[in-house]
Amino acid sequence: MPVYCEVALPVPLDRTFTYAVRNGQKPERGARVIVPFRKEKLIGVVTAMNQLAPPDFEVRYLEAVLDGPMDDDPSKGTRAIHPSDKDRRRGPRQSTPSTKTRRRGPRLTAGLC
Repeated sequence: MPVYCEVALPVPLDRTFTYAVRNGQKPERGARVIVPFRKEKLIGVVTAMNQLAPPDFEVRYLEAVLDGPMDDDPSKGTRAIHPSDKDRRRGPRQSTPSTKTRRRGPRLTAGLC
């Protein structure tokens, strides 16, 4: 009996997608995987593992398991980076002038002559 996993994909839909796991593949919760989605292949993250497929399920298999689960365990030497961490990696924010601000000359009004 095949095992199924729920995968979160970078698409504008508020749900996960179910994929079957081939023999020899061992995805874990938090692992990045490549999956077929419509006519392309996307990278997603495994959110759950299931033994049963949902009703009316069209079987689609994982293409590949890219890595193990992402975690913040420093003993493993790697750290999962969330997109919100982007600003924290650079250090404190520097105040830079906006490109929209520019010096303007004196305001001219018509009809004052």
